[in-house]
Amino acid sequence: MTQSIHTTRRELQATGRQNYGDESLHRKRLERLRAELDAKERVKAQTHRLRRGCSDTLPTPPASVPIRVLDEGPSLHYPASPEDIRRVLALLPPGTLDGLAAVELWLGANAQSRLKDDWRCPLEPDPLTRRLGFTLIPGVFSGRVLGQYAPHLRRIYLMGYVYADDLPERPLWELYLRLLMLSTLMHELGHHYDWMNRRQRGRWCGGDPEKNEAYAERRQHEWVQQYVVPYLQEAYPDETAALEAWIRRHGGVSISLGMLAGSEEAPGEVSAVRAFFHIQSALWDLAGAVYEGEAGADTRVGFARELHYGQYYAEALASLDQVLAEAPTHPEALTLVADIYEHQDRFDEALEAMEPLCGDERYWWEWLIQRRARAHLWLGATTEFEAALAELEAMPGRTAVRAAARLRKEQAELHPPR
Repeated sequence: MTQSIHTTRRELQATGRQNYGDESLHRKRLERLRAELDAKERVKAQTHRLRRGCSDTLPTPPASVPIRVLDEGPSLHYPASPEDIRRVLALLPPGTLDGLAAVELWLGANAQSRLKDDWRCPLEPDPLTRRLGFTLIPGVFSGRVLGQYAPHLRRIYLMGYVYADDLPERPLWELYLRLLMLSTLMHELGHHYDWMNRRQRGRWCGGDPEKNEAYAERRQHEWVQQYVVPYLQEAYPDETAALEAWIRRHGGVSISLGMLAGSEEAPGEVSAVRAFFHIQSALWDLAGAVYEGEAGADTRVGFARELHYGQYYAEALASLDQVLAEAPTHPEALTLVADIYEHQDRFDEALEAMEPLCGDERYWWEWLIQRRARAHLWLGATTEFEAALAELEAMPGRTAVRAAARLRKEQAELHPPR
């Protein structure tokens, strides 16, 4: 959608003749009108040039874009190498790179330090470089800012990842980090394309950060699914197979590289819940559980639970099927299956799923208390919610304690600390 500028020279002249009690306000008004008129003339001139087939920027072939490594170190890695970046750039539609001055790879420590702390993702210095960030998976440290675009310099900055050379199962995790890094590149290219083809040419003012981000996210989604994922599958087939096999072995369900790249729905079609509970966070939790030594059934149930938070119900149920094939009366798996059926309004199936536990009064009672606590949570009945949690925490066994911890997590997400 274009943004029109309706200021006219007649309006400027009329304003100049008006009397203002405050001369500074009069001067500011005139300056604003002159700036709007200048922008209007610039839009008209650029539109005429474009209609005549003229371009403000010479075409930029992928081979001519400099790709520089600014920071190096024994623990600093760029899983997407300059060669990976150049090969992906060559796949993009003509005109995408026009005007791009460089892609630069660096640690990005200053970019992280300028961020305000966020209760949802507290930043801590990593043990290897002391850059602020968080643990992505055990042994891998990421900044919260993954990339930046400097519009006036027309440069893209990509941040590296910090991990030791002896990272366990390094090839498959580097494939995943390569996916993240190239996905970030697509996002920043979306900002560049937006700047060069809409804001730079006056198509809109670009003063709304939400619109800018939404545009970049749409381009990122499109280009990742269309170019980045196929490139990785073709260039790294063994690593792709190894990563998918690892998830299937520990998580109990197949998750494609395209799903890991982000929701397969285009931005704007994603539910609010799915936008918050990203499938990548489910992978991070799964990796943490595996490397902490949890058993197969526990990791699969935990993975299924995270998937169900993001409304990936089909994948969650497939994972739970693997658990129940080996342990048909697994209490946490059956409870989660019933919970998912409840979300899907399949109430008869939810009751049927709980039948194996009906003979065990404790598990049945635990499930009912969980339902009651969650209802109080969503209704804002804090006293009743705390009473239900106290009942859960007083019950014997790990399942009730874990259920209480999950409800505490939901409470923090719904009502963040101020």
